[in-house]
Amino acid sequence: MKKIFFLLFTVIAVNAQSQTAQRIVLVEEFTNASCSPCALSNPAFETLMNANTTKVIPIKYHTSFPGYDPFYSANSTQNQARSVYYSITGVPNARMDGVGTFLQDVNQTSINAQYAVPSTFTVTLSWKYSTDGDSIYVTAAFKTLQTITASLTGHIVIIEKAVNFTTAPGTNGELNFTNVMRKMLPSQTGTILPATFYANQIITVTTGMPVTTGFADISKIGVIGFVQNNTTKAVLQAAYAPNPTTVPTNPTIILVSKINPVCTNNGSIDISVIGASGTYTYNWGGGITTQDRTNLAIGTYSVTVTSGIKTATTTFTLTQGALSAPTSVITNGITSCSAKLNWAAKSGASYYQVKYKPSSSSTWSAPISVTTLNYNFIGLLPSTQYNFSTAAVCANGTVGTVTTYSATTSSCTLPTSTSSASVTATSATITWSAGCNSTSYEIQYMIQGSTSWSIATSTTTSKVLTALTPSKIYQYKVRTLCGVTYTAFSAVKTFVTPAQRLESTTDTDMTMELYPNPFESKLYLKQPANLIFSENASVVVFDILGRNVAEFHHLLFNNGICEIDFPSEITPGVYIIELKSGDYNTQQPVIKL
Repeated sequence: MKKIFFLLFTVIAVNAQSQTAQRIVLVEEFTNASCSPCALSNPAFETLMNANTTKVIPIKYHTSFPGYDPFYSANSTQNQARSVYYSITGVPNARMDGVGTFLQDVNQTSINAQYAVPSTFTVTLSWKYSTDGDSIYVTAAFKTLQTITASLTGHIVIIEKAVNFTTAPGTNGELNFTNVMRKMLPSQTGTILPATFYANQIITVTTGMPVTTGFADISKIGVIGFVQNNTTKAVLQAAYAPNPTTVPTNPTIILVSKINPVCTNNGSIDISVIGASGTYTYNWGGGITTQDRTNLAIGTYSVTVTSGIKTATTTFTLTQGALSAPTSVITNGITSCSAKLNWAAKSGASYYQVKYKPSSSSTWSAPISVTTLNYNFIGLLPSTQYNFSTAAVCANGTVGTVTTYSATTSSCTLPTSTSSASVTATSATITWSAGCNSTSYEIQYMIQGSTSWSIATSTTTSKVLTALTPSKIYQYKVRTLCGVTYTAFSAVKTFVTPAQRLESTTDTDMTMELYPNPFESKLYLKQPANLIFSENASVVVFDILGRNVAEFHHLLFNNGICEIDFPSEITPGVYIIELKSGDYNTQQPVIKL
């Protein structure tokens, strides 16, 4: 007994064009050896089938009703499966290319009409007996000529072309039965084809079965193949191979898959062998005797397969494969003159190449090599759509598949890194980083809690705000003007103007410095350079309602700096710090975070 196998592999042809093929019509009849109407209908049906052998392929399934049927008993599972698939409840019945209800629906007119409908599939069949004739091997190639997305199944049906009895096996008196379904390979569910079946893609199924039982005469075997849409049940194409090919005397080596190495030695060759005795040894040279090969470099590899005294040799060539395209490609940080491209790491890549171009242009920039997972394109034009590309590159310089991404630059860029400096009781300097293509900037500011913003402008990246009110928290924001287009405003930030010094009779020009402001828990007081505090210097903390919330006495200065550690019970908010030292007395607001 031979080892029976099931093999599926895919071939995709490039440069596919829309094509059609001549349709061969499949007629599936449902009958029963104890059905009297079947016996009456079958002679005319056989005459019709014999008159259309170039147009029609018939299959006969046998049901369990209305009475005994030897063909149903021989393969009840698969006969019943097809009956259930088509919801058959009575016989005789028929489906022509998967549709119809009654046997009489199949006539010369309907055959001619269906035969005239072009098919977008081809089905190619070949089969052969084993050397000692106890098994058959079948190869079916299902090919689509146009890309289709559907739930498709490829079926292989083994039929017995004629079975003759001297005594009727059922009760309807029939003695001669034709095109009897004996087996569906690899099963009644067939072979699931790709959900998206691309134009000129070929799915090849190789399978087989023992034929020592289940047939009246194995010399009358035929093989039918067809493609069926499981959603609509429409049969899209059929083929018939009535005769076997010559049984090979040598083993046949079939390439299941070949993967070219990418960057490193990661190529592979996967083979299957049929024919001869079914017991094989493998010789790749160099003492390698495995069936398949892995971890291969670029090169040519030959294998000799031996089965008894028969051999076959095949050579395979591996070339440099390309890295697949980078994934998770996005752009961010888009301004009016720049865009940052990011992507995920690609295993095996030594570095990456990026390029860009305006979408309206056909010319890409020169490749830019980078070793990071991002690149910032600069010098771009505002309000312009760009195409960006990235590809992984092997150490040997082989460039992988390219991923492209599109993004449009903004018309104007938001200012960044806004900050305040040189803050006095009545003035402050606001600075920021320039945006691309800017002509000027607008600064808006107001005392926190106000409802009306004051406006200032600048053609540089700074602005001195004057005539401010002491001891106030100010909010500010900046936006860019590009021609007549404004950006949105930057995030609102704050600064605090210190209090004007409360002058005493002995000191008229001393100002204390508090930092950081705002602060979290520790505040530092810097002693004015021209003033030496007495040992009884103290700090009193008032909230915005004027309540005394904390006092610090006998302040200690180290190199002119005094650290004030606020109690944890003092909640975040605005406070007034009052410093006293002898006749010196001054106040300044702070913000506790």
